Amino acid sequence: MEATRYPCGEQPKCRWNSETVKKTLDVVVVEGAGTSLMGRGWIKALQLDWQPVHKIEGRDDALQRILARHETVFKDELGTLKGFAAKIHVASDAKPCFYKPRSVPFAMKKKVEQELERLLEEKIIQPVKFSEWAAPIVPILKPDSSARICGDYKLTVNKVSPVEQYPIPRMEDMIAGLAGGEKYTKLDMSHAYNRLYLMRNLESMSQ
Repeated sequence: MEATRYPCGEQPKCRWNSETVKKTLDVVVVEGAGTSLMGRGWIKALQLDWQPVHKIEGRDDALQRILARHETVFKDELGTLKGFAAKIHVASDAKPCFYKPRSVPFAMKKKVEQELERLLEEKIIQPVKFSEWAAPIVPILKPDSSARICGDYKLTVNKVSPVEQYPIPRMEDMIAGLAGGEKYTKLDMSHAYNRLYLMRNLESMSQ
């Protein structure tokens, strides 16, 4: 059967014949090569069974396959960097520094307590009864209104730790290196520093 071509703007009639429905419905011809759309008039007239549409089963797309293959990477709990432990270089004759805690603003006190409880539950921090090293904390309010706990290590271990001599790349050089690229990916690791183990003999310096 030869197909009939209609110019843009025409509204021809279309006959629909099925076992349960026989209708003559309007079709609107528009400009472009996109997918045909079924309007509300057609949907009401054809009395379609929407159960298979609302309930899609057996979906197997690329994203779901990737998530399933790398399930451990996308878990909600905090993971750790495997096969590596961070080391703080400190002179053997360095004198330990102990600073008393600072007072926390009353408006942030509850948020700080909640964050400390979370860090304890996830075994990121652990309570100690004695330590030669201690740095006061600096609570930072995050955009989601939760608190980030930072240690003010410039008062303690930073004083006796040599400055890293490795040259940090300039932002201008890094952007220039991306010239000619077509696809870019941004990775934002949640609680990145909490995923690093610290060498056992240096744990007291992080307190």
